[in-house]
Amino acid sequence: MRHRWWILGVAAVALAAGFLATRVGAGPVGASTRVITVEAGQWEYSPGIITVNEGDRVTLRFATGDVTHGFYLDGYGIEQAILPHETAEVHFVATRAGRWMFRCSVTCGPFHPYMVGWLRVQPNTTLRWGWIAVGAVGLAALYAAWEEAWRR
Repeated sequence: MRHRWWILGVAAVALAAGFLATRVGAGPVGASTRVITVEAGQWEYSPGIITVNEGDRVTLRFATGDVTHGFYLDGYGIEQAILPHETAEVHFVATRAGRWMFRCSVTCGPFHPYMVGWLRVQPNTTLRWGWIAVGAVGLAALYAAWEEAWRR
């Protein structure tokens, strides 16, 4: 009987530790700081596709040499004006995995509606595999406790 409660206690502590590690200040595994320079010109961004990992702290550094442009990132609600011959920066943490469109938010010419790009945030699979491992340990502990209970 004592053995069963010990196994259940270990499973509960493992699940609680995994939950607290992801919710109380511990950042995603493998998160890094990314600084990416983006050139805005009529009527494109270069690079047009930016790839980061979920949990990365991202700085986008903008420059333009022609006219005033803007930057709006869907899904994050970030907006920034980009003035000619000046540098502008936006800072954010890539918290949402997926593909997010960014677009020019200042009318910059006749092809302004086509000035778009993509932010691709790759999921933090290391963290997800960690949760699967914690769940497997918990299930194994529950199974062992159940087997122990039926033997008696």
